[in-house]
Amino acid sequence: MIPDGPYVMIIDDEVSLCDLLSTMLYTKGVNVSCVYSLAEAEAYIRNKQPFIIFLDNHLPDGYGIDFLSKMKTEFPKLKFVMITGDYNEELKQQALTEGCIGFLEKPFSYLRVSELLQEAMETANSHR
Repeated sequence: MIPDGPYVMIIDDEVSLCDLLSTMLYTKGVNVSCVYSLAEAEAYIRNKQPFIIFLDNHLPDGYGIDFLSKMKTEFPKLKFVMITGDYNEELKQQALTEGCIGFLEKPFSYLRVSELLQEAMETANSHR
């Protein structure tokens, strides 16, 4: 755990993907929590609002895009990056319209994750 690093949440039911993305983010100086369902994620968000959420679209208890809409209504300052292995332009546009700062198609690169994290940090710093 990095004492002063920002708090990032990953919502994905693929444990190996969570491990990989957590490692990528940890090297960038952030604290990471992984959850594997939308219900679990909602409880975490209500208790400790993360700085940014990496959100898979296909989860056992629903679609990330629907969860995104709900959470952005309740917590408009939350930042989201949508993750999917089922890319389609319509989903990407909907996610961006709903307020995602980025979109990751599986497989994704360390460079792209770094860029999205940096963008989120710059946006947060400009709103202080």
